[in-house]
Amino acid sequence: MYNENSLKNLDSGTKERYFLKQGDNYQVIDDFKNITQFKRHDLISDQRIDHFDIIVCRNVMIYFKKGIQEQLQLNFYKALGKGGFFIIGKSETLLGNASSLFRPYNTRERLYIKEI
Repeated sequence: MYNENSLKNLDSGTKERYFLKQGDNYQVIDDFKNITQFKRHDLISDQRIDHFDIIVCRNVMIYFKKGIQEQLQLNFYKALGKGGFFIIGKSETLLGNASSLFRPYNTRERLYIKEI
């Protein structure tokens, strides 16, 4: 469930297509929930999960040391399928080998794509 403020940046067409109004809140429609998985995952200690189309990790890595950030980025690269998207926070940057593996798709929004 999302409140109105959480969806303020969505255009009305997207909101109407993917959400149902429930009182003062919005709920994701079942068709979208059936093709999407939301899970709790410890980025450092849990085993890597693979076969993602998109990974959104905004403003999370900034709390880790550079070495851990770089390892996470490599793990994300391995977890994405070809053509998969990786989105990081505007205050974050790709480090080490990850900076040459991901191709920028929209640098302003820190959106990258895995081509290989």
